[in-house]
Amino acid sequence: LLLNTEGANQQTVEAEMLANLTVLWQSDMVRPDRPPVMSEVSRGVYFASTLWNVVPKTYRELRQALAIAYPHHHLEVPRFLSFGSWIGGDRDGHPFVTADITRRTFARLRRAALEGHLSECRSIHNQIVMSDQQVPSQQALRNQLERLCRQWPELAERIGPVSQAETYRRYIRMVELRLQRTLAATQSGKSDDIAYRSLAEFRSDLESLRESMLENRGQRVVEQYLQPWIDLVETFGFHFAALDIRQNSKNHRRCLREVVALQTRESDVGDEAIAAFMAQDNKPPTIDLESLSDEARETFSTFLLIADEHATWGQQPLGGYIISMTHSAADVLAVLWLWKTAWV
Repeated sequence: LLLNTEGANQQTVEAEMLANLTVLWQSDMVRPDRPPVMSEVSRGVYFASTLWNVVPKTYRELRQALAIAYPHHHLEVPRFLSFGSWIGGDRDGHPFVTADITRRTFARLRRAALEGHLSECRSIHNQIVMSDQQVPSQQALRNQLERLCRQWPELAERIGPVSQAETYRRYIRMVELRLQRTLAATQSGKSDDIAYRSLAEFRSDLESLRESMLENRGQRVVEQYLQPWIDLVETFGFHFAALDIRQNSKNHRRCLREVVALQTRESDVGDEAIAAFMAQDNKPPTIDLESLSDEARETFSTFLLIADEHATWGQQPLGGYIISMTHSAADVLAVLWLWKTAWV
């Protein structure tokens, strides 16, 4: 019977493998039509999502190796993995990658990260069912829950069905609510008092949970369930992958030329006038987007978007800014000046 079962399993695996090979054989290696940019972004997120499972295993294996090599030392492993993408940010020669598309790409990547954290949250909620009647939890966790329940009636309703003795599960439900509201706020663009205002705030909640467990004989629980999630937070944050922005240097030069012409009220602005204007140690001018051409408006709108993303979510969502076809230092200075002006 065992042999027959193994044979059946092998046949099932072989059948699935052959079916997948047939699908690949009958699929186009290159699509005949160019897909929309956001479809490419979603496809990239789909393939990159496999990293979500690999990252915690990688960190765990490193910690295990360090423990074997240095048994008498406790070593904290810093974040050493990070990921990036250019899809939705590379606009050099791609007319369909606009500032709006890049804004939607940031939002799509953020949604992937938040949905991943929500999945982890729901999974760990079913694992950490320890009771304060068996092992205590930190009073600080219970104080935080009481304070937030008074502040947010919705939270009190959310954790009401959970036993008062199961502080950790109640705490996880609080984190889940805040993640849900963060996801909703990022999609609607509306502020929400319950939503996390920063990644640091979210990380602090998980660190408080970790500290309580470690102080109350929960090291194995932390290592098995909570630490992998913290590693995911450190790696993917609220951004999933840092987005590279790429633009041709000629677009920057043309945008800068229009800006200088508007500020100096001269119709013909040469390179020397542009260099002299950038060298002025004055407060960057306020740029009227409606006074710019479509191309220049789009170029400067990208810098405004980057400034807004940084102001709201910090540095992590931003990868490199790549200047293609750079000919001289002036091409780099043009980007720095536009950046400085957008960040006023």
